[in-house]
Amino acid sequence: VYKSTLAIVCYLWLSRWCLGAKGRVSSRRCWPLVLPACQHALRGSEEARQLPAVARAAVSTTQEKDGGVRGKGAAVAVAATMDLKHFLESDDAEVYLKAAARQRRSTLNISHRELTVVPSLISDLRHALVLNANNNKLIMPPQEIVKLSHLQQLTLDHNQLTMLPSGISRLSCLTTLNLGYNKLGVLPDELFDLPVLTHLWLTATELTALQPEIGRLTTLQYLCVADNGLAKLPRELDKLQALLWLNLSKNSLFELSSSLFRLKALRYLNLNNNQLTHISESALGNLAALVTLLVRGNKLLHVPHVGRNDDLSKLDVRDNSISTLSQNAYEELIESLEWFSMDGNPAAALVASFSNGGVENAT
Repeated sequence: VYKSTLAIVCYLWLSRWCLGAKGRVSSRRCWPLVLPACQHALRGSEEARQLPAVARAAVSTTQEKDGGVRGKGAAVAVAATMDLKHFLESDDAEVYLKAAARQRRSTLNISHRELTVVPSLISDLRHALVLNANNNKLIMPPQEIVKLSHLQQLTLDHNQLTMLPSGISRLSCLTTLNLGYNKLGVLPDELFDLPVLTHLWLTATELTALQPEIGRLTTLQYLCVADNGLAKLPRELDKLQALLWLNLSKNSLFELSSSLFRLKALRYLNLNNNQLTHISESALGNLAALVTLLVRGNKLLHVPHVGRNDDLSKLDVRDNSISTLSQNAYEELIESLEWFSMDGNPAAALVASFSNGGVENAT
């Protein structure tokens, strides 16, 4: 850090001389003097080779719309406030990864860089535990990552992937995988062989079915398949007995598989914005650990009966087609729940006439 700071100081001092009388930068005057000084301070290190690009970026931020600059001190002031960490972690992904390799970083962040491919040298960073490659433009499967045998968290959401790299099951330490907002359409069979996976995010991945092989992920605790085209759920879902949190919102579910109601550990269930018309009382009662049930934006005709769900504290049935609810049923609900709302239903006005009884009827 001392050497890097000294190089920046060299640049700042010499850049004053490099600004011409009209406030424009003369790179031919500047860099023959600045670069050798910086290289001397950094003794030929990788940071010295990065410095010209960083300095040019600092100068460019001071330009006015007409192409000029604000004055001699402007570039110096901007450069002086540059974040040194940002300087060291260059936007150049390969430079960043080389630095990460030297420093043996356990967390690698190459997100938000508009990458279309993952740099091949990433396969050498086998000590990495976390890789964030989200919000890029990745099209080809990042085959290099399957060599990161110690990887525990992999984030690939918001790319343009249509398939995953072959051999992904070799990531035997992976616990968290985020593939959301890609155009996968279908999941590879070997994905379901990840032995310790606990978190799987598949939001908006253009799935039309949840494959039966999902039942092989017996360690899964959090599963999100929101915003897809699911019309039904596989029978094998009930094999996910460790599942605590399930988001099935924004799909096309008309009915719920009995396998869903055999998830004994489930505490959070989001069914918002589907096509459901009813939820079986007997089936719902099997979810003894359920704390939160969200069924907003469906076509329910009746409020689900939750008398057997002792742990349930939040029930959201807003924006359905519920036209009636007796006062006794309402009182039972508000006695057992901490949060309940059925706003946006035909019966909402009727419910508003009942006593609140201490429960929040939120909008």
